[in-house]
Amino acid sequence: MKKYFFLFFLLFCFKSLFSVINTNSVAIVGFLNKGEKIDDDYNKIITYSLSSFLSRIDEIEMVHQDLTKKIIEEKKLFESKLLDIETALNVGISLSAGKIVIGEYQVNRKTKKINIIMYIYNTVTSEMELKRTYTENLGPDIFDTVDKMIVTIGTHLLSRPINLGKLSVGVGTDEQYELYINSKFQKVLNQKETFNETILADENTIVVLKKLPEKETVYSNMLVIKKGETLNIFYIPTANLIINFRGFEGSDVIIDNVIMGKINSEGTAIISNLQINKTIKVGISKEKKILVEKEITLDKAKDYLLDFSKEKAGILTEKETTGEKTGTSKMAQQLLGQSAGKLKAQQKGGWLWFVSTFSVTALSGTFVNLLGFIPGSLMILWAYNAPPAPPAEEFIGKDEHYIIAYKEAFQSEMKNINLLNSSLGCCAGETLGTLLFFLIFTPKN
Repeated sequence: MKKYFFLFFLLFCFKSLFSVINTNSVAIVGFLNKGEKIDDDYNKIITYSLSSFLSRIDEIEMVHQDLTKKIIEEKKLFESKLLDIETALNVGISLSAGKIVIGEYQVNRKTKKINIIMYIYNTVTSEMELKRTYTENLGPDIFDTVDKMIVTIGTHLLSRPINLGKLSVGVGTDEQYELYINSKFQKVLNQKETFNETILADENTIVVLKKLPEKETVYSNMLVIKKGETLNIFYIPTANLIINFRGFEGSDVIIDNVIMGKINSEGTAIISNLQINKTIKVGISKEKKILVEKEITLDKAKDYLLDFSKEKAGILTEKETTGEKTGTSKMAQQLLGQSAGKLKAQQKGGWLWFVSTFSVTALSGTFVNLLGFIPGSLMILWAYNAPPAPPAEEFIGKDEHYIIAYKEAFQSEMKNINLLNSSLGCCAGETLGTLLFFLIFTPKN
């Protein structure tokens, strides 16, 4: 009996430990310097690089490095020249990490080489899952070694091969911006502070910049970096100019004597991504003759309205905005034709199809075909309230051609839904009406 009780107690303890530890989380414990103290910085370089990279992968839950450092200091892990795996595992358990990455290194000044041994341990089973040794040159080559370690760790944790690329992000202003990669905060950028790091290649990566202090999204883009290549992003605040050209339809829009396009039939034009704090000439020309022209300066990264209608004579105003989102989102709303920046299904084709189908069935059937109006109408109303297009802030970073193409594709898709739903509704109504007719008017024996 005591034997079974003891086994039960051990099982309970193991389950309790397993339930506390997050098996999906990883802690980069660090690397013990077995050489001279002057070489301690290599631990910082390796640990920071591994932690920064792994924190950008959605499938991996990283323990924050500040918390890891605090527990390491409490347990005095690296105060000896011997790597204490048992203490390292206790560090991982204290951090509720399922796995730990730990290692040791020694620098040979004579050969100018560094020898690194890396381990991955499972804190639940205390088993070593992986061991790798690297012997590389000192200097800049250390970062090539770190990349090799990143590939090894990432491949092991994700159970799939990974490739690496470089991402460089900078801003052309003294203002402060928060950088997010795959929804995870990276650092604050300005004209002096940039981001140059290794990230996953050949996979979708979402890069977002938020302006401080209001945390307004000013740049958002999904991109793919090719293996071994560096992708450079340099953000300069720009403004969007919405121009009213009523009375000049069919003429050319010119900016600094360059034709940007023709004025549409509605008498409006949108010019996006104009550099702020730069004086430009905006005008109208027809048959190479300038009809009207005005110098303007856009000093904020937002939307402006330039009214060139004949009664306004070129009045420039900041376009009114509501809420926190400005900039490209407002341009998207203008192009989508919705104040909320969303599209709704257009039902003209659906209603026409419904009416014609209903008329034919009504003429060929009985008066109870009127019941087809009920399900048909309900299905058309459902299509009318179908999920709208994404909000305009999701179009940040996209030009006007992309937004217009999205609108056309959305309306085409809604048209097909309308036709299908109205046809199904009328067919259902016809069937229901016929059945009811026979039930009501068929003589009973």
